[in-house]
Amino acid sequence: MGNTDEGVVLFNEGRFFEAHDAWREQWLDTHDVHDKEFLQGLIAVAAAMHHYTRHDIPGFQKLLADGIAMLHKSSEARRILDCEPLLEALRTLQNDIITRKKHLSTQDFPHILYRTSGGPAGGE
Repeated sequence: MGNTDEGVVLFNEGRFFEAHDAWREQWLDTHDVHDKEFLQGLIAVAAAMHHYTRHDIPGFQKLLADGIAMLHKSSEARRILDCEPLLEALRTLQNDIITRKKHLSTQDFPHILYRTSGGPAGGE
């Protein structure tokens, strides 16, 4: 599978739309079904964050739920990303915004970390 680094860096900078586009380009070039599912999960999470910044809470809620579900079952995500802390942070974010109606800044959003220190976001 191609490199996810560009999207991870953009996501961690709060540039969610650009991260979405970077991963979408990679998704279009990928043929492996597991890689596609992994990328779709990242794309959905980035799109959810973008919707949140535009105050579209229903769009945020649906895309985040979809992204969490895809990343949860993606074996590729578990191989590359430090997935459990990311999924836990995404679920907490979902609860804070949807259930508790808490308003958060993008600085409160989780960062994506690699399982190993191989990528540029590793060790952040």
